[in-house]
Amino acid sequence: MNDSTVDFDVARDDLINVSTNFLSALVNYYGQDRANEMWDQFRNIVGAGIQNDMLVKMLRADTGHIVKFTMSPESNYYVAAIKEVRTSTGLGLKEAKDIVDAARDASGRGGEVTLKCADDAARLRRQLRLLGITVR
Repeated sequence: MNDSTVDFDVARDDLINVSTNFLSALVNYYGQDRANEMWDQFRNIVGAGIQNDMLVKMLRADTGHIVKFTMSPESNYYVAAIKEVRTSTGLGLKEAKDIVDAARDASGRGGEVTLKCADDAARLRRQLRLLGITVR
């Protein structure tokens, strides 16, 4: 990817994260009632798709952070992807391999990992992207 290419999945994730943090800051600073008024104005800007993803992200804040990814069956980073999944999740070799195999499946279903910590999920997303793996 060259410098002028935009990775829309990354940009969308960033927009969701920034928007969710912004909404939380509004509630903390202005209180719930004023934040609700500001949210009504804000949501007209971000659109329904982003709103839904923000809501899902806020609801999952206590239950886990999901990392979904797909990769080409011909990828040279199969072993590295398994290592990253194992490192991030603490899963055994077979479980991590099953997740990466699902990501390589031609059906497009993809692999999915749930992590309890947002920082761990962000780290895994970043590491998989560095390997050239498509993270959703």
